[in-house]
Formats: sequence, C-alpha cells, structure tokens
Amino acid sequence: MWTYKLINLRRDVEVMKIATCFYMEYDKDFDFPGEAHDFWELVYCDHGRLLITGGDRHFVLSKGMIAFHKPMEYHTIAAADSKPANVLVISFSTKSPMVNELAEQVLTLDDIERKILSWIISESELTWAIVKEGNRIFLKKKSDSPFSGTQIVANLLEIFLIGLIRKCKLNTNAISQPLHITKVNVENLHSDIVNKVIEYFRNNIFGNVSLDELCTGFNISKSYLEYIFHKETGKSPLSYFGSIKMDKAKELLRSGGMNITQVSEMLGFTTVHYFSRRFKHFVGLSPSEYLTSIKAMQTTGK
Repeated sequence: MWTYKLINLRRDVEVMKIATCFYMEYDKDFDFPGEAHDFWELVYCDHGRLLITGGDRHFVLSKGMIAFHKPMEYHTIAAADSKPANVLVISFSTKSPMVNELAEQVLTLDDIERKILSWIISESELTWAIVKEGNRIFLKKKSDSPFSGTQIVANLLEIFLIGLIRKCKLNTNAISQPLHITKVNVENLHSDIVNKVIEYFRNNIFGNVSLDELCTGFNISKSYLEYIFHKETGKSPLSYFGSIKMDKAKELLRSGGMNITQVSEMLGFTTVHYFSRRFKHFVGLSPSEYLTSIKAMQTTGK
C-alpha cells in the first residue's frame, strides 16, 4: 500500500479584497483630478490613449497597455488627444510582497493576458452591480450572482498578476522606465512608430495594406495612427503607401523591362485601369504619358 504526503500549497500572490472592477468609456474631455488610497490599482487602456500620473511619474497609455498604482500613490487619469478612450480599472488589496514587482511598471499585454482580463470583466458583471451613492461608487453583490463568482474573479486576478510578475522578473515586454510626457519623448515616439510603418510599407510594396491591418499589427487606434502619420509626413498612412507604390511604378516603367499592365499586376492592382487612375492622381501624368516624357528626355538627352 502506498503512503502519501500532503504538501501545503504556497500562495505567493493572494488578492484579499476588491474595491472596483469597472470598465468605462471616457469621452474626449474626461479628466479625473486624482486620488490616493491604501490599496493597489491597475489601469488598462482598451481603446484610444490615456494620460496618466502616478506620484511624480507622467506617462501615456496606448491601446493594449497597463499601468499599476501602488497603495497611497497619488494618481490621475485623462483622455489624451481630445479623443474618447475605453479603460478597465481594477483596485484590490493584497499583503503579498511579490506584487511590489509591478510598482511603477507599464506593460503591453499579450493575447492571453487580455483574454484573462476579459474573463474577469464578464465574471464581475455577473457577480456585482455598480452602485453610486452621493460621491461613493462601489460594487454590490447581485442577488442572482453565480456560484462562487467572487472567488473566480479573485483567482483569475491572481493568475493575471502572477503572469505579469513573471514577465517583469524576466524583463520581457516591460517598460521599466515609463514614458514621461515631454515634447522630445513624444516626438521620438511618433517618429519611431511612423518609421516602422513606413518600413512595413516598403516590405509590402507588391501587395495591399489596409488601415485595419496596420492598427492590429502595431497595436494602435486608427485615429491616433492617422494623427501622428499626418503630423510626421503631411499625409495619411494609405496615401503615403500609395506614393511609395507610385515611386516604385515609375522606377519599373523607367527600366523599360515591363509594360504598364505588368507593372500594375506586380504592384498588386486589381485592374490596369485602376492603376492608371491612381498613377495619374499621384504623378500628374498617366502611365503612358509618363513613358512618353521619359522617352522624350532620353531622345533629347535631357
């Protein structure tokens, strides 16, 4: 007969209480003046951008990013760029010292982490109602809440926090020094994003790129991408991509090795007629007129 030894299950991260679990849609003018409290708070940006302060830190949260405020840290939040923003705020108490690994961290979540947050929201909405009384807002358990809904929320939140602590300790995908809002940093951030998008355009010059594809790939909202792209280049992203395509078209036409139809097909246009219209829009000449002008220059030696 076998004998067994029971081991204690160590709990490195334990959520004791939850104060808020709110998913909110802020309008473009939202600006919360700030508060401090004796429990932790996480802020996740699900859409748009947020301006955040935490103690003496000032930084920006873009879509897919999360920040943590430690107990008694004064913090504020506002919608950025005069654009609406969606945010999840969860505040909780814990005596687990390992959670301190998340203090002053700004992280970008992966798909699994976002799914856990989504599950937390769903279970929270089934379990609690949001009650407002005067200047107080709090969670109240619903009479028809599912069995052990509060424990599921706590367990999911603990799993979520453990995953982020592991990420921080491995130093993967963590911004250890949050982005301070200065003109230089913001301009550098904008320039870096735009340069990466332009590089993506050049790598996909023979295909088609949509705005949705860019926003998904670069984890950025359409309005923000269009704003910074126009600010940096004077053009919209797709207009800039079109100009790159037409520069390539001119190069291919000048080479003399391909006709207009072949160039159109190589650059991913559905019809040569559509290619010709776009070419004239960007170049000011039709492809045939451009070829004639090139030939004329070659003939005259100009």
